[in-house]
Amino acid sequence: MAYLNVAEKRVEACVAYVGPRRAGKRGNLERLRLRGGSPAELVAVGGEAFAIELEPGAAKLGDLPVHVRVVGQRAGSGIATDAMLHDVDGVVVVLDAAPSAHARNLSVVMEVRSALRERSTPVVVQVNKADLPDALPAADLVASVAATEWPHVSASVAADVGVEETFQQVVGAVMQSIAAAPAESDRASLPERRADGHPLLSALRRVLETTAEQQANALSSELAARVERRIDERLQVLEARIDTLAGMNKRIVALESATELLRAQLGSANEELLKAARHACSREDLAAATADVRTEIMHVSAADQERVGRVEALLNELIEELRKPKKGWFG
Repeated sequence: MAYLNVAEKRVEACVAYVGPRRAGKRGNLERLRLRGGSPAELVAVGGEAFAIELEPGAAKLGDLPVHVRVVGQRAGSGIATDAMLHDVDGVVVVLDAAPSAHARNLSVVMEVRSALRERSTPVVVQVNKADLPDALPAADLVASVAATEWPHVSASVAADVGVEETFQQVVGAVMQSIAAAPAESDRASLPERRADGHPLLSALRRVLETTAEQQANALSSELAARVERRIDERLQVLEARIDTLAGMNKRIVALESATELLRAQLGSANEELLKAARHACSREDLAAATADVRTEIMHVSAADQERVGRVEALLNELIEELRKPKKGWFG
């Protein structure tokens, strides 16, 4: 019976290939082994069967991959069909298309029907050797052994025709059977106690819930880390802006200090000019004093030339006043 391998996070199922002697059971498994990359040899099971492990990529139950163990009867083994089919999830009945194999084909079909009489295990019929000249048509052979209720595939294992189709068809039927199991279990449950459904799906539900919770926690942690990084980036930008503003504030203070110093220097220059004007005895003396003041003013920094210009304008106005006819100081 299929079950959930929690450690590997995969669904594991078992499919049995049964049929008359030399019908092509081992050939099917050999072809599947070559396609699936299984070990170089088929694994013997108890000396009466052989098996391979396959993972059909297209087969999934929910988000979980499906791992299929394929077993087949060894030619001439004494293992009974009902024992071979005990607790399997799917069956492939390999029939021989040769007319002489009719009795053997019919016997195997009856054994499979008897072994599965109390179970609804998926069955796929493969009519092998359909390419031989005397082969019976697949539909006629299936009808002759009363197996028309099972889907069938016409195949030639030797030519690798129909092998993969048979395997994919039985795996798909197994997946459908597992998915449909909860509804059947609910219909068969007693009124006073409702069953949980197929144990595989119950386990799968628990694993999916756990996985969803883990993913939610991971997303929450990632979101928190992302928000924290964004906050750190914003803080770094703000710190840089604060440093810039602090530097600008220092420069403003320095400019204010320089402005006050310049004002003091200009005030002193104005006073010197007025003193020189009051004590000058001639226009030549006044011109010399003005030149001295201008020389002193030239020492002011280039950034304050505008204020120097205003001082020069004031000096020029004063000179013009002095050139006018005198009624007071020098009259």
